[in-house]
Amino acid sequence: MNLDNVYASLSNPLGANRHRNRSLRRRLPLLGALLAVGSLAAACTPVVGPVTTTTTTLATTPEQPSILSFTASSAIGTSPALVTFAWSASDANGDSLTCKIDGNGDGTDDVTIANCEFGGSRNLSVSLEDPAVARNLTARLRVEDGNTAEVLSTTTYELLPGPTEPFNITLRGIESLSVATQAAFNQSAAKWEQVLTRGVEDFGAVPTDCLPGGTAPITSVDDIVIDVSVVPIDGVNGILGQAGPTCVNLSTNLGLHGVMQFDTADVAALLSNGSFVSVVLHEMAHVLGFGTLWNTTTFGGTRNLTQGQGTANPRFTGGRAVAEWSNLGGLSTVPLENTGGVGTVGSHWKESIFGNELMTGYLSPASNPLSKLTIAQFADLGYHVDLTQADPYSAPGLGFLRSAMQSQDAPIQGIMLDPPINTTL
Repeated sequence: MNLDNVYASLSNPLGANRHRNRSLRRRLPLLGALLAVGSLAAACTPVVGPVTTTTTTLATTPEQPSILSFTASSAIGTSPALVTFAWSASDANGDSLTCKIDGNGDGTDDVTIANCEFGGSRNLSVSLEDPAVARNLTARLRVEDGNTAEVLSTTTYELLPGPTEPFNITLRGIESLSVATQAAFNQSAAKWEQVLTRGVEDFGAVPTDCLPGGTAPITSVDDIVIDVSVVPIDGVNGILGQAGPTCVNLSTNLGLHGVMQFDTADVAALLSNGSFVSVVLHEMAHVLGFGTLWNTTTFGGTRNLTQGQGTANPRFTGGRAVAEWSNLGGLSTVPLENTGGVGTVGSHWKESIFGNELMTGYLSPASNPLSKLTIAQFADLGYHVDLTQADPYSAPGLGFLRSAMQSQDAPIQGIMLDPPINTTL
């Protein structure tokens, strides 16, 4: 397949992910209502017939735990890879179990999970000792109950050699920005180049019909080209900016070109309060595919990583992100935002669960940490990633409601990318 002409174009790129800077909202606590309940009397007629009861009896003699399943994610790809290991286990005595996973079969446990009898999944980074030679690796799961001998299960998977070049982000137009603004863009690009550890195949000239009008020609792409600008849009407290991919390589389902545009009137305030870097980092994630390339099937791609879009419960289903969600204490697939505007719903993590995480639909006035969850999502998109680049983070919405003080975040709302105007194969 000729990569030079395998692409899709996305129309109206500057209508993507428009973020509005709204005043902070305080969420008031709900007041409960006291209900007076009167006494009720009823006459009951005995039911004639046998009464059936069900009793669960645990084994009285100590028995070893059982490993019901242990698997490695499919389509692992090339080294280094983020491999998702999933398991289920049980214990006849009802003991709490401890699971230890050795992901590359070198005899050293890479992760230990307490109370693992509920099952789950974990991500592990795995690399080839010789990056040029494919290998079949055998991962090992050990399960202990503290009373009997441990049990063992293994699973084998193939790891292929991968590209060794780094991931490169080319920023165009940055030279016309102020020194402080340039610094924010360069810092954000450098961070994503650390998170995304390996480049993708280079692409040749990008067809002009894939690019927004007035865009300078692109003769080659390594690994993505982003045009950035700060221009008047609609004044203070209106549209913060707009960003998204405009051209997609259909052999990788990843972006070739994108745009990031911010309103002059809002940038000064964002620089002053120290939040501009977080906003740029957030917007650059959208250009790289967060929320914008989760479903590429609408324009000829093969990826769809969400379910329930348009309902009250949209979810992200990528296995590597789900494993990090499990690590945070979550169950099932990852909750996506179900409130806000068109560019917020279904394309960000759910703010009531994930709080100030960088990729919720709301900008925190304090910190906006980049979590392993967001980085793992990029692995689901097909990038090689480094989870150690994540910031310390825990999901504040698990187990309790966020307080009014914790909720004082500025909403970020925008418009998602329109469908592409054409696809060329």
